[in-house]
Amino acid sequence: MTSSKNRSVTLEDQPFVRKREINRIKKPLITDKVGSNQMTQTVSLGTFAEDIYDTLHIPVEIQRREAWKAPRKRAYICSLFAGVATTDLTVVDMEKCLAYVIAVNDDASADYFSSIINTDAEKILLDGGNRARTIIQFMRDELSYTGDIVYKDDETGEYDTQYVINKKYSKLPESTREYFANKAAMSIKHITKSNQQNLHLMFKAMNQVVALNYQELRNATLSPIADCVRESVKYDRSCKDDFSLLMTIPTIKDHDRMKDDEFIAHLYTWERNGTATSLKYDVIDDLYDSHLTDAEAEVLKEGVDDKMDILREVFSSMPIKERKRSKVYGFLIFLDILEEKYGIPEDYNLNNLYAHFTAMDEHLLKDARRRVLEEEVEERNTYLYTRREMVREETLKEWKESLLKAVTSPADPSSYALLKQLKKLSKKSA
Repeated sequence: MTSSKNRSVTLEDQPFVRKREINRIKKPLITDKVGSNQMTQTVSLGTFAEDIYDTLHIPVEIQRREAWKAPRKRAYICSLFAGVATTDLTVVDMEKCLAYVIAVNDDASADYFSSIINTDAEKILLDGGNRARTIIQFMRDELSYTGDIVYKDDETGEYDTQYVINKKYSKLPESTREYFANKAAMSIKHITKSNQQNLHLMFKAMNQVVALNYQELRNATLSPIADCVRESVKYDRSCKDDFSLLMTIPTIKDHDRMKDDEFIAHLYTWERNGTATSLKYDVIDDLYDSHLTDAEAEVLKEGVDDKMDILREVFSSMPIKERKRSKVYGFLIFLDILEEKYGIPEDYNLNNLYAHFTAMDEHLLKDARRRVLEEEVEERNTYLYTRREMVREETLKEWKESLLKAVTSPADPSSYALLKQLKKLSKKSA
């Protein structure tokens, strides 16, 4: 678990080098430019693949996961052939940063850098994970390429271009492979003076104009909550041989773009603030930016992990059509209402509770449709809208009120029987 008590160095202490275009013909293959807190280096792709990539540590606590699909990867390879891939990779020189944080008595950052150095990594790849992986996958025949290549004409000795379809690197002409490895190039910016906190801030600053979603940016936050969310996601996905909730529900199983992390972040928000709390992006951001201690975050994690155990138990026996995000959120709200009002015994049959929730939910939906059609009530003023817009708008409070009204309705025999049984069991357990 990381500590938030680092001695901070302001982001202004980390000046950025202006990104510069790579010209593969006119510039030498390896050049260095030294700045006060950084060094910029242009290297051939062959040098990067053979000497640099395997020495890099890709920090899951900062970088997003591999999110590029095949078309994006092919476009990037094409830009490298064409010499127009202008975005730098950014790496962190850990030995120099370690010396810096030791000098300013930043023990937390010193422990962080030392722990990575002990894994035999030489540098941290702070930004550019998808670009770096794409180059390596291509050069190691893990990626088929469709697009323009550069090759040397045997008769004229001049370089020319040709379009290829679905080709592995090893199957390209020798002159093409020689060109890609030795003449195509990339720029690497080295950070030589930074603490752990500033690495997170720099990553966010670099990616504000990039197509990173909210959760990918939150992941780069240095906080106990970010660590706990990653741990909860990792545990659920490790249950895939039995049942993983995150790998089953279509709208949250996109692991590459961290939709599963976002769902877990929603549960942490509810665990902290209650199930009537909006799940808008700024509310989740506030959770990540809060100054919770390690112990406070662990308390939230225990509650979230308990809820995930319940959800896995219930939804593992449900048909695929029932495994929807709205069903999961609604069931959690339903459980919260029952727990607040009556308490739920530990050995109570959760599947029976879910069956009751789905019956009640369907009744509310049917009644809302009837009101729209027969009474000409605007859909926005019905349960249909409340349930559908629960995450995008601040309607969770209305949803919870609708469920509370339904579950306590004396006109519903099943609700009456359920609540009577819960009260009876609660008294017996007391």
